[in-house]
Amino acid sequence: MFLFVLPHVCAAQEKIVFSSSRDGGDSEIYVMNADGTNQTRLTDNSVADKDPAFSSDGSRIVYSSNRDIYVMNADGSNKVALTNDGFASNETDPAFSPDGARIAYASDSQIYTMNAFDGTDKRRLTNGAFQNEQNLYLSYSPDGNRIVFSSTLNAKTFEIYTMNAADGLNPTRLTFDDAGDDIDPTFNSSGSKIAFSSNRDGTYEIYVMDSNGANQTRLTFVAAHDARQPSFSPDNSKIAFTYIQNGRLEIYVMNADGSNQIRLTNTPNGNENPFWSRQTATVAPQGKIVSSSQRGGSNPPQIYTMNADGTNQTNVTNTTAEEYEPSLSPDGSKIAWSSTRDNNYEIYIMNSDGSNQTRLTNNTNLDEYPKFSPDGNKITFSSNRAGGFSEIYVMNVDGTNVTRLTTDPATDYFSSFSPDGSKILFLSRRAAAGNLQIYLMNADGTNQINLSNNSGNDLNPAFSPDGSKIAFTSINDTNSAYSAVYVMNADGSNRIKLTNNPWADYYPTFSPDGTMIAFISSRDGVHNQIYTMNSDGTNQVNRSNNTANDDDPFWGKQAMPAAAPQTKLKIAGGNILIGSPGKGIILKASGGTCKLLSIDNAGAMVLAAIACP
Repeated sequence: MFLFVLPHVCAAQEKIVFSSSRDGGDSEIYVMNADGTNQTRLTDNSVADKDPAFSSDGSRIVYSSNRDIYVMNADGSNKVALTNDGFASNETDPAFSPDGARIAYASDSQIYTMNAFDGTDKRRLTNGAFQNEQNLYLSYSPDGNRIVFSSTLNAKTFEIYTMNAADGLNPTRLTFDDAGDDIDPTFNSSGSKIAFSSNRDGTYEIYVMDSNGANQTRLTFVAAHDARQPSFSPDNSKIAFTYIQNGRLEIYVMNADGSNQIRLTNTPNGNENPFWSRQTATVAPQGKIVSSSQRGGSNPPQIYTMNADGTNQTNVTNTTAEEYEPSLSPDGSKIAWSSTRDNNYEIYIMNSDGSNQTRLTNNTNLDEYPKFSPDGNKITFSSNRAGGFSEIYVMNVDGTNVTRLTTDPATDYFSSFSPDGSKILFLSRRAAAGNLQIYLMNADGTNQINLSNNSGNDLNPAFSPDGSKIAFTSINDTNSAYSAVYVMNADGSNRIKLTNNPWADYYPTFSPDGTMIAFISSRDGVHNQIYTMNSDGTNQVNRSNNTANDDDPFWGKQAMPAAAPQTKLKIAGGNILIGSPGKGIILKASGGTCKLLSIDNAGAMVLAAIACP
């Protein structure tokens, strides 16, 4: 029975991740282009790092190290241990689920899954007849419903099985060749084929079969040597694999039918474990994120803007006062925010580049948390100007026509409009227990209803752009003392937890297209940072990456540049026909003058000044 470690590759820019001991000592994780160029080391420590695999979006890599499972960003940064029992057990063969939310792995030859972000919620899948067998070499089906793996169940050798990814039920045996080990199974991106390694004919060779085990076909013929660890390219046209000759391991790529085998690595020490991810491209998040940040030493927080991918981070206030709680206008051209620059919390507005900063409110009480209406003509905010606790107000975007919407004796604050402008979300402590709950009311303040209705604290609500969902923060999980980001239907039903780690995640805001959510997390253990994730909670990425605290993110549209002067065209008299006098094109310059471009009786082009229509 042959036990071995596995290979893997990423298609987010046609990359291949693999392990290598080329620099002496234990193996480390490397990445290279799919043609073998630009081979770059990602890990550097005194223990063996191996079994790397990309997440489907190419943003993260999971791998085994020192008998534990780790995850890191695709550039090698932010390495986090997901299993932490040291030598208590041997954890290998990790693989991301297609949605990036879970990781399957082998621990002491048993298969488990866990939360892909913090290692919680570990579930054992191989039970019953499998629990006393060796179960290794696993990967997910592209739809995430099945896991394919190798097991010694019912045989003295490894055979290939599939099972439900959620619960380990419905195991199905795919190979029945007891003459050798069938290992390293991996699906192609359509789920129609499985490539694997087998020594049924003597040495290890690469085989392919249908996903139900039919049509098993040998692809390599390396005679006295071994071919192991296949991994399909994203378009299924190629397979990367490890070629083992006289103890030397190199990574090759070949066509999916076994032809045109090309060597990608060439070093004296082992190169193995290649993996090709299923995503062909990574789309950068769009729009602008505005937030407050304490970067700059001990200065109070200032308003910063950045592109949604974290680039172009810019301080747009630059004062010695507290500047916080910013929001963008619907077209991205304006920022409303709260400031203490006049010795009191007041609401201000400015252009998104920081110019033309103008005060909108002026009283001796607190005015905070401004949010624009969908048409950009109004701003809702909270204020305690009436005495006592804060209430919800609305005003015109120039600060006029201030109208109070709530009159409850408890605190009401953090209001925002629904995408159609007909409703307003807000937070209130009016519930009997005094805990924070999410409320919804009509835009005129009528029909105030509790959407939370629970014993915990819900805060920071934000509508999705289509108005069907609300993202929010909750400190409601009895299994955690930390806040987490949730999403629910707009009527308060179907609460779903999106983040799950032993640090605070809070203050969600949807991207303009609704496919992503930005939020604050303290998961680096030192500073609050701005992260983004897909709207289902997958692909959580640090976007601000600085050494200070960031807070209050709001994700809006990128402001459009001012339009350049244009020449306007208008057809006069219908279609332009050669030989049809009086019909032509009216040219109107930005200065207001007009000319007619037409055809005269002789068929010649004529440009004549005319009165503008």
